Amino acid sequence: MPSWDMGYHSEILYTYGYYKEINPLWAKFLFANAGIAFPNIRVGGGYVDDVTGAACACELGFGQGVSINMHAVASGMQWYGTDFNPAQVNFAKHLAAHGHAHIHLYDDAFGDFAQRTDLPQFDYICLHGIWSWISRENQQYIVDFIQNHLKIGGVVYISYNVSPGFIMFEPVRHLMKQFNDSLIAESLNNDARISVIKNFLESVVKVNPSVLLNNPGLPKRIDDTLTKDTHYLTGEYLNEFWDIIHFSDMAKNLERAKLNFACSATGTEHLDNINLTAEQQQLLAQYKGTPLYETIRDFIVNQQFRRDFFVKGCMKLSEEQQQEQLYATGVVLTVPAEDVAYTVNTRIGVANLKKEIYEPIVKLMSDHKVYTFGEVIKALTGKSAGKGAKLTEAQIFEALRTMTLLGTLQPAVKEDTISPEIIMNCQEFNRGVLLDAAGTQINYLACPVIQGGMYVNPIVMQMLAMTLREPKVSASQLTDRILEQIQKHNSVLNKDGKPVTAEKEKRKLISEMVDKFTKITLPMLKSFQMI
Repeated sequence: MPSWDMGYHSEILYTYGYYKEINPLWAKFLFANAGIAFPNIRVGGGYVDDVTGAACACELGFGQGVSINMHAVASGMQWYGTDFNPAQVNFAKHLAAHGHAHIHLYDDAFGDFAQRTDLPQFDYICLHGIWSWISRENQQYIVDFIQNHLKIGGVVYISYNVSPGFIMFEPVRHLMKQFNDSLIAESLNNDARISVIKNFLESVVKVNPSVLLNNPGLPKRIDDTLTKDTHYLTGEYLNEFWDIIHFSDMAKNLERAKLNFACSATGTEHLDNINLTAEQQQLLAQYKGTPLYETIRDFIVNQQFRRDFFVKGCMKLSEEQQQEQLYATGVVLTVPAEDVAYTVNTRIGVANLKKEIYEPIVKLMSDHKVYTFGEVIKALTGKSAGKGAKLTEAQIFEALRTMTLLGTLQPAVKEDTISPEIIMNCQEFNRGVLLDAAGTQINYLACPVIQGGMYVNPIVMQMLAMTLREPKVSASQLTDRILEQIQKHNSVLNKDGKPVTAEKEKRKLISEMVDKFTKITLPMLKSFQMI
């Protein structure tokens, strides 16, 4: 009788991550950026299809359910999802109980889920970190599900390992898997298991195997890989299936469900001007609009992992339609203005963003209100850019596009279009997450303005929980309690990339963080109507 876990380490629960690429509002921006029509679903008071009623989305293999819960509670869409691991589904349902989202969670295997007759047609189907770690049979079930349940014009998000950047690591993964299956006791806990595997790989590297002559960067890659979360490493490298394919293979797989490639879901993949050399851009330009473009680009950048959008019935926008949609796109600054970086680490070096262009945008948006591209362009065109120059419409537009693709700005909906119900649901959900001991590994809160999850520093999460429990807590009390928690859990404080060990320096650092929390971070989160 086949095991219900289908070769997956079901006893090791997945990480508590949130993936913004799944957010339909992010997808809508990238579709406009790529000049492709997005499904006709409204935003703000909830996604509503003008013809059939409430729009529906589905996440296949939702893990701990952090993303699906935050998208359901913050958007008003009807969300459905399945994950075969009942422990993870149980936690996802536990999270869902904090809010009042329209969410339906199942523990069906993909084959069983594909055969359900009580599911709607979906505007949006997503799966993150699933495809490369399941059997070909289950991959086919997913294609069948998409073919039968995605509306015409609907969108699919999918992520997967690709050959150019991963093929050289495949022998390492095979060593890890074989060593684990052959020599490590099943009773060993996960942290100890990964530690033993790390020691084994280090012993192999020390004898200078010939494979390193052709791949001298492999030892560092092994070290970097093994510093990651042990639950992630088990799910990534020790399961039965590990499929590495090319983009063209994925495109052919999804053609069976009548899907066409739309664009990458990774923002920085749309910034070739800072990630590719001029020669590389010129080469790629010859193949723009052809299937070969993505394959060549993967080869150039040594791509390891792709995040892609596909669409059922691709409809191109005219230049006028594209400009209209981009100018109507709302964005919000989700970090304090003082934290905005004007240098970007890229695959070809460091890119410097021109402060004379970018700083006026940051200053305008430092109130953390939602502005459309068009509103920012109207407010700043003709303003001083230093040395007698004036900001142009084209400069402001490209800066807004770049900042959004980098994640400094995030796609957002106007505050006055968000329904009171969604705001209340997000606040109740966040309160539940902050006060729930079972949710202490989650470092995200639901944000109605961006209709998804927003990263919150773990120490800030603790401060928020303390202020919820005791609204009149003083700054000095917050500092004392955070220091107590750090000591209790033997946590390491870092400043400028270096650990802080002296008690006086720890107190000074935490005191500064508390001051920033009360004066900047908390008011910002309240302006997003999260708290």
